[in-house]
Amino acid sequence: MKTCGFAKKEQLTAQAQYKNVYLQAAVQKNTICQMYVLNNGLDYNRLGISVTKRRCANLVMRNKIKRLIREVFRRNKQKFGQGRDIVVVLRKAPHPINYEAMERTILMLLGKST
Repeated sequence: MKTCGFAKKEQLTAQAQYKNVYLQAAVQKNTICQMYVLNNGLDYNRLGISVTKRRCANLVMRNKIKRLIREVFRRNKQKFGQGRDIVVVLRKAPHPINYEAMERTILMLLGKST
């Protein structure tokens, strides 16, 4: 298995999966996003991303933020551990929207949750 890819099985796709994480997970927050982390009993992590129109009205920016979050997850898989469902919810769009800012934010939240 490639360690730097982002396979379909590593995505939370069903509404029931998100609901389970929201109800049972530990939550870490900062001004930009919040992260829900729940053990899933699998040997790999699954990622869910929620960027709503209310928080970021521009469709292009919403998609860019989602791509950046996936890229942070893909590049830092070893730091996330194994066997977790992780949902990242955008609270406020970061300025500037770039990889470094998003990586710093997500890794800071990850450090709080471990």
